[in-house]
Amino acid sequence: LGIADATTVDLDSIAGLSYRYDAARQVVDLRMPDSLRRPYALDSRALPATQAATASRGLVINYDAYAQTLGEQQFSLYTDLRYFDPHGVFNNTGTAYFYNGQRRYTRFDTSWSRSDPARPSTTQIGDAVSGSLAWTRSVRLGGFQWRSNFALRPDLVTFPIPSLSGSAAVPTAVDLYINNVRQYSGSVPSGPFIIRDVPGITGAGQATVITRDALGRTVATSVPLYVDTRMLAAGLSSYSFEAGFLRRNYGLQSFDYDARPAVSGSMRRGLSDVLTVEGHAEATGGVLNAGVGALMRLGHAGVLSGAVAGSAGRYPGTQVSVGYQLIEPRFSINAQTTRAFGRYGDLASRDGTPVPSATDQATFALPFLHRQTLSL
Repeated sequence: LGIADATTVDLDSIAGLSYRYDAARQVVDLRMPDSLRRPYALDSRALPATQAATASRGLVINYDAYAQTLGEQQFSLYTDLRYFDPHGVFNNTGTAYFYNGQRRYTRFDTSWSRSDPARPSTTQIGDAVSGSLAWTRSVRLGGFQWRSNFALRPDLVTFPIPSLSGSAAVPTAVDLYINNVRQYSGSVPSGPFIIRDVPGITGAGQATVITRDALGRTVATSVPLYVDTRMLAAGLSSYSFEAGFLRRNYGLQSFDYDARPAVSGSMRRGLSDVLTVEGHAEATGGVLNAGVGALMRLGHAGVLSGAVAGSAGRYPGTQVSVGYQLIEPRFSINAQTTRAFGRYGDLASRDGTPVPSATDQATFALPFLHRQTLSL
């Protein structure tokens, strides 16, 4: 009933509640509808408690070597050097070339990063790739980055997962089937119950809850579901913020950075289990770009996405993007179209990579042969 301890309650004031006082046993027997009872919660993804992460000191060197001895002799060596300690991870990558007596080393990325699983987030200083959304472009820069990092928490489900509810008159065994595959088995006491974090589904599907009491009587209830892993659960946010100098001639020059500072930021938030909103902004000398977008689940009919962005300065213009995705057990559809108007541009445009004026993508996939997929 959600009543605090040591609280005096007038039982006659609670609508739907009936009671009987047993003077001999000195107890009060209460009878109430399920609407007044707190559901018994089952977590179908319950995992054992994880130990706190520990860190020590160490050094890792990964390399990839290539040599040619016939004809013109040449040798190249790619290295990935990592040093880690309790304060973070230092990483440096690059390639050394030896060709016709010439020697050259090209640095790719150098950075120091520190991750916090409690947030979960990663702070990085040095070379980084900016965060992006489905309708924006990433850029390489040298400077500072702070971003969410859900990979640090594999136990965390970031997308909306439906919950299934039911009621049992007596203590009952419960089985959960997703698309006719059993995903969970457990037991519940009498009264209402709820199964949280329904697993094992992406796209459209069907969940069936089967209850079985001690006498063998079974009740099966089926409900349609739709799950999209691109969306964020209600109240959950993801972000990426960067500030620094744009990298130029990556892979050709080791220290070629633009002289003007640049900033970039992206953020997404789940407003509800059916709506995720997102925003992005970036700027550098002569370029300003900002936009907003959203993903909306259309019940069990798929997810509709859309975004609009504008740019000013050297590249004044507008970009509009619309997409739709539907994943069914027997087929899937994915379509997206993007149109840029005027001289729309972004940070990548400063490096001579213009935004395409039109981009269209459409995919239709069907099961093909045994565990294969045919996509068009």
